Amino acid sequence: MTSHSNDWRFLAILRLSLACRVVQITMTAKATTGATLPVKTGLREQRKTETRDRIVQAAVACFAELGFDGASTRDIARAAGVGQGLVTYHFESKDALWRAAVVRAFEHFPEPQEVVPVDGSESPAQLKTLFLELAHLYANHCVDAPFVAMLIYHQAGQRDERLQWLIETQFIPNIEKLRPLYQAGTDAGVIRPIPFVTFAFAFTGVINTHFALYEVYRRVSGDDPREPAIADAILQSIGAMFLLDDN
Repeated sequence: MTSHSNDWRFLAILRLSLACRVVQITMTAKATTGATLPVKTGLREQRKTETRDRIVQAAVACFAELGFDGASTRDIARAAGVGQGLVTYHFESKDALWRAAVVRAFEHFPEPQEVVPVDGSESPAQLKTLFLELAHLYANHCVDAPFVAMLIYHQAGQRDERLQWLIETQFIPNIEKLRPLYQAGTDAGVIRPIPFVTFAFAFTGVINTHFALYEVYRRVSGDDPREPAIADAILQSIGAMFLLDDN
């Protein structure tokens, strides 16, 4: 009996020792990777995330250039440098990949309140300055991320559920970011009192035309809108379309 009792006690201690070792390994992995998974699993998850990110970035470029119907998952896989099987592994459908690409593209949309915050206490002169700063912000965005406009242009002709989803989840929330400056400017008699949606479409549209399509503008005018002096002159002219001269 004593021999069997000692054997069971030895096995119990061994199991406890092994369990403690597993906990120690897991806690070490958590401390070094910020996750509760073992290190190898954490690295594997990191690689999966990086692969998914490459696929989404490639999808943004492909859908912006070719549209939903024109871009194939094979094109996107080739652009991402991965096998097509990895695309279908990460995304259950082409539609799901398109939506992920649109969300990623709109992450580049400017945040006006972070750059030109408006609290309603600004003078008319300050509001005019903020308007021009906002115009510069959007111009830089259009040069750096022309794919946002391209995605919208491609989908606008489809009149389908994807277009409605884009409008409701991405487009409207982003143009609403213009409202604080618009409201303060119209209340102060600085910005022309046109309907907000008209203002938002005109403001973003005219800047997109000059700066997202900068190569077209350059070939037509001979001036490169990416040059600071040219950009300033263009944006001053755009400002004159929206700003009143009474203040």
